[in-house]
Amino acid sequence: MNHKRTFRVSYLLLLTLLLSGFSISPPLLAADGFSPSTAHTVSGTIISDEGDPLIGVTIQVKGTSLGTISDFDGKYSIELDDPNGTLIFSYTGYQPQEVAINGRSMIDVTMEVDVTALEEIVVVGYGSQKKVNLTGAVSSVTSEALENRPIPSVGMGLQGLIPNLNISVRNGDPTRSVDFNIRGYESINGGSPLILVDGVPMDLERINPHDIASV
Repeated sequence: MNHKRTFRVSYLLLLTLLLSGFSISPPLLAADGFSPSTAHTVSGTIISDEGDPLIGVTIQVKGTSLGTISDFDGKYSIELDDPNGTLIFSYTGYQPQEVAINGRSMIDVTMEVDVTALEEIVVVGYGSQKKVNLTGAVSSVTSEALENRPIPSVGMGLQGLIPNLNISVRNGDPTRSVDFNIRGYESINGGSPLILVDGVPMDLERINPHDIASV
């Protein structure tokens, strides 16, 4: 009986020591500098100086490779380690901005148009290039040129305003979409243009001429 009692007491003593060891481990890890760091999340909305949400704005943490882009509603969210870092907002045609986080979790930004950059940058398909790097001709039409013409559609309004752009209507139906052709109808490579409205393919005839800023 005495032998069994001694064995049971020793077993309980060993179990108590093991449990005590687990309770001591976290302070030791923290003292050695191995405590896990918590990520800081920053989110917000990016708009233009006219109040419109901007899609595809690049947001980057200064001095790092961390970054993200704004969504269709101009909203963004990014996780970073330093709550006192700096965010860089950049967008084609707008002035880049550097904003100090200062521990904030919500940062809204209003981008301002860079007039000088707009004069030097041309939208090409889904991207953009500087005018000096283009090998082709570039033409533009302002909204004032369209407003001063009595036109039933945008396509008819562009007739005669852009060199080498041929516009035709296959029949006399005024509601029919016009056909565009660039640099002649006999081109072996095809001359039908890709029409993008704010980066989205769209039928030009479905747009109100008064809603167009430039072509």
